[in-house]
Amino acid sequence: DDRTMVTVSPDANVTEVVGLLKLHGISQLPVVPAENRLLGLLTESALLERALAGASRNERVGSLVQANFCTVRAETEISLVTSLFARSKVAFILDADEKLVDVITRIDLIDYISKKAGSGK
Repeated sequence: DDRTMVTVSPDANVTEVVGLLKLHGISQLPVVPAENRLLGLLTESALLERALAGASRNERVGSLVQANFCTVRAETEISLVTSLFARSKVAFILDADEKLVDVITRIDLIDYISKKAGSGK
């Protein structure tokens, strides 16, 4: 599908990130510095934990980056992507230069498999 990938800089603050999550109806974001090389994953769970600990809404989110993701290429077989989800929250698609191209979430995978099953392929 044609969709715009939403990313966040590690220099963004919590307030900015919460706004992005709400605006786009998502629960996690890839953290990507200016050179478009994937740094990690930022989840609403990490933001919640930090908020409950009394952190400032102006805190930079780079310190909240998590590594609960895997990376794949566009040509990676769907069976491998499916097995990787047993250990990871999301799969990031990287190009040959290791730059972030797209993200696959569990709901994306469910949607893809459901469409394939519905089409009889």
